[in-house]
Amino acid sequence: MKSEWIKEKNQLFHQLDKDIECDVLIVGAGLSGLFCAYQLQDYFEKIVLIESDTICSGASGRSTGKITSQHGLNYQDIFKIHGKEKTKLYYEENEKAIDEIERIIQEYNIECDFKRKDAIVGCK
Repeated sequence: MKSEWIKEKNQLFHQLDKDIECDVLIVGAGLSGLFCAYQLQDYFEKIVLIESDTICSGASGRSTGKITSQHGLNYQDIFKIHGKEKTKLYYEENEKAIDEIERIIQEYNIECDFKRKDAIVGCK
């Protein structure tokens, strides 16, 4: 069964078949790659975004489409290695990214099902 996000495969872009020059190369056109390209557009003239398949057909296309600052139990590992301040910074930066995505959705009136929801992690 295919994900709802990738049921239909519409190739909108041509295959890269020559050498090109760019200021920034982003590999992977999922949610993170697209977001990076959007954020960098005011700072660099030539941004190239490459994808081996179809946009959002990799991890982003096979997920529930959730954007979260909750990454399982990763915070424990980050805390053990980097301490409290860097763990807090990691969380805060993820929250800022969610805020920015919401702002972009509102600014461009993007029709989607973006919703803020509470999340919990269960442990055995």
